[in-house]
Amino acid sequence: MFENAGYKIGINLQALPYDFRLDYQENELNTRFPGVIKEMYQNLGKKVIIFAHSFGNYQTVHNLTKMTQADKDKMVARYVALGPPYIGATDTTRMIFSLDNMFSEDIKVTEVGITGPMFKQTVALMKGLYNLMPKDTFRVLKDRPFM
Repeated sequence: MFENAGYKIGINLQALPYDFRLDYQENELNTRFPGVIKEMYQNLGKKVIIFAHSFGNYQTVHNLTKMTQADKDKMVARYVALGPPYIGATDTTRMIFSLDNMFSEDIKVTEVGITGPMFKQTVALMKGLYNLMPKDTFRVLKDRPFM
């Protein structure tokens, strides 16, 4: 879609992949993000637009909070969040607990259970899943003023 709009990979379009199994704070993307933003800004001579999808929004927000406001004002035109799981990803959570039978046809099983130890091991191996667990955001922040 971006290429059809005239963007050129490596010139004015740069993907920043990450390992979804890792916590957003531990990801290699953290070491690349500041440099890519700076390089894109310097090479193009104008502010960059950041698009993030799904769990990539955690990566992006985490890295934007590490930038100074002066750097953001200077180098970032806008940040567009596409499908951010800020209050959790219910589909992912249902699959972790095997409450979603979308794969039952493939594995020829109608119900698959998961034990506490299995869940603990899965989350330990894939910390990114913990970030996608539902959050009590609205209750926790209900009395805070809107910016």
